[in-house]
Amino acid sequence: MEEKKTVMIDMDGTLVDIDKIFTKKLSKILKIDLQKVDGRTYSLEETISRYANITIEEAKDVMTSIWNKKGFWKSLPAYEGAIEVINELSEYCSICICTRIPKESPNAFIEKEAWIIDHFPNIEVGFFAVSNGAEKLRIRCDYIVEDRLREIKFCPPETTVILIDRTWNREQSIEWSEDLKFIRVSSWKDILPIILKK
Repeated sequence: MEEKKTVMIDMDGTLVDIDKIFTKKLSKILKIDLQKVDGRTYSLEETISRYANITIEEAKDVMTSIWNKKGFWKSLPAYEGAIEVINELSEYCSICICTRIPKESPNAFIEKEAWIIDHFPNIEVGFFAVSNGAEKLRIRCDYIVEDRLREIKFCPPETTVILIDRTWNREQSIEWSEDLKFIRVSSWKDILPIILKK
């Protein structure tokens, strides 16, 4: 029997839509509409600092206040098609969800794990969490589904990187590099034929 391919899936910005909820909450606290701000290619801390006229540290404090609200990580919505695609992939592949845990957010690990259990009750899904600073994509796997360019820098050469198109991973991004190798897709449904070769 042929061994199953391993697919590692990033969580925030790839599987769950943290950007929409987070930006909405930040806009309410800071009284600026960050959804209309031209700054999505910069780090969120820099964007907040620049447009709210506060320091980077103050921006981080505002972000942390949102992360630390009980239930925040568990409440994030999945991107359209993500759950269905992962369920189908699980019939042919081993699935592992890998995510970063902000060190300032003690609830993140438990809530992210609970999110996975709630959304995938009928399939086996591995869960792997790393702290900020760790090189997530050194983990060995056949495919990686990711949204951040900076995360794929250390990807093993034998791994196929599938990059979901987001405003922050286009050529205007400060993370952009011509050396990065990936297959860009516009939606979750585009991932199935790449991995399943259909």
